[in-house]
Amino acid sequence: MYLMDLLPKSRLEREAEVRTKVAIGVVIGLTVGGLAGVLLAPKAGKETRDDLVKAFDELPGKAKDLSERAHKVVTDATGKIAAETHRIMCETETLPDLNEDILKGQWHQLKGGVKAKWGKLTDDDLTTVEGHSEKLMGILQTKYGYSKEKVKEEYDNFINANKKLQ
Repeated sequence: MYLMDLLPKSRLEREAEVRTKVAIGVVIGLTVGGLAGVLLAPKAGKETRDDLVKAFDELPGKAKDLSERAHKVVTDATGKIAAETHRIMCETETLPDLNEDILKGQWHQLKGGVKAKWGKLTDDDLTTVEGHSEKLMGILQTKYGYSKEKVKEEYDNFINANKKLQ
């Protein structure tokens, strides 16, 4: 049992030695760091303090400038995002699905308007279309020589005009 009593005592002595060595290392490190700072400092203490005060005084102006630039970047990005979103929405087929439903659902009422707007279409053409927007746009491209973009624009204008009349 005597040996068991010595083990904790021995461990405590080693820990005390380690703490002492760490404390000595910290003191030496602080001393060397302080001396190096004083010897290698590019400016005197007063000049450094003056520079810090000057930088602190300029901080609100710099922050305002940075805020204005960030606001401009966000505004520009928002405009670009809105323009790109509009472009994508105009190119996608999400609205024609709704327009397709309108065309199919009211084909009999719209047939007269289609024939009035596009006089080159025959009754056989209208029978072929049967309320399908893709068929109508294909026939319009063939009969009128429209580009895909032009026929889409013409078709959307027609549908939107007829939506307003309902």
